[in-house]
Amino acid sequence: MTNMWPYLRLREAEALHWRQVYEESFLANFFRVTSLPNPIANHLWTSPDDERQIIIALRFVDATSWLCGTITDAQEAVKNEVWRITVVYPSMLSSERGIEREVFYVLESTCEVVGRSLSRLHGQGLDDIQHGVVSVRVTGLLTSLDTCFSSSDASPIPLLAHLKWANREEYENGISRLWLKRVAVESTLGVAKRAIAERYVLACVVGNSVSGQWMHATEMAQNLQGWLRE
Repeated sequence: MTNMWPYLRLREAEALHWRQVYEESFLANFFRVTSLPNPIANHLWTSPDDERQIIIALRFVDATSWLCGTITDAQEAVKNEVWRITVVYPSMLSSERGIEREVFYVLESTCEVVGRSLSRLHGQGLDDIQHGVVSVRVTGLLTSLDTCFSSSDASPIPLLAHLKWANREEYENGISRLWLKRVAVESTLGVAKRAIAERYVLACVVGNSVSGQWMHATEMAQNLQGWLRE
């Protein structure tokens, strides 16, 4: 027989550690000050299905500080690319909005919402994922989502492979090749630096950005002045 109690205590200690780190962060303090509900369900702190669940949930909460519901589930939808996050709203808010649950499809790297479906009250069910898409930064993401929901076993092309950038001699996926060579010899730290750089690139992609079309500084200033006059 195998004694599983030490493993259980280890997992409980791990969940408690992550919970304490969160409680001491500015994010937890923000929710307490604004009297918003606890944004993450208690069972998610143990990451019951995948060790990355709580990481994705925390990243999503950080990216959407307006969240008024509770994250009850986080599941990988497209391997290493897209996650499906389920948010349940309090009964009072559900009655006001007519929505009791929302499912968000987010990029793993940045937790940017790329799809959304609603579970409405009175049994209206979930909207189709393609009809619920609210933003797509990278061409080909919908193809990846389609692959996820189809019966095909083919692996979707990584999102970074869809990027286009200038000066390919000096840059790789928008990152300096010289810098990549420099961090490649830094072992684990170099791997972490590259992951952060790739995450930053995905967050700054211009095409179909959630922040609107690309504009240079003068156009942005003119747009702001027009908005202020209105």
